[in-house]
Amino acid sequence: MLTVEQIKLLESRVLKAVERISSLQNENQRLRDGLSQYERRIEELEVLISEFRDGQKAIEEGILSTLKRLDVLEDEIAVDDGAAEQVAAAPVDSVTEAETADIDETAAVPEGSPAADEEPDENPETESESELDIF
Repeated sequence: MLTVEQIKLLESRVLKAVERISSLQNENQRLRDGLSQYERRIEELEVLISEFRDGQKAIEEGILSTLKRLDVLEDEIAVDDGAAEQVAAAPVDSVTEAETADIDETAAVPEGSPAADEEPDENPETESESELDIF
C-alpha cells in the first residue's frame, strides 16, 4: 500500500518535472525565435553579398574595358610614332645654297600688303599704358 508520504514525494517529483518541461519549452521557443531572426539576417546578408558581387563584377568589367581602351590607345600611339619615325627617316628635298641666294627677302611680303605699308608704332607709351592699366 502507498503511504501519504510516498504520494507527496511523487507529487513533488511530478511538479518538478512539469516545471522542467515548461522551462524547456520556453527555452525551445526562445531558441526557435532566435533561429528565425538569424535565418532572416542570413537572407539579408546573402542579398547584400549578391549585390556586392554584382558591384564588384561591374567594377571589374569597367576596369577591363578601360584597360582595353588604354591598350588600343597605346597601340595607336605606337603606330603613329612608327609613322612619324618613317617620315623623319624619309629623304627630305633640301634647298641648295644657290637656290636660297636666289630668293629675295623682300618678296616675302608683297608691296601692296598692309604689312609692307605699316610703319612702326610711334607712340610706345600706349602699349605700356595699356599693360599697366590693370588697377
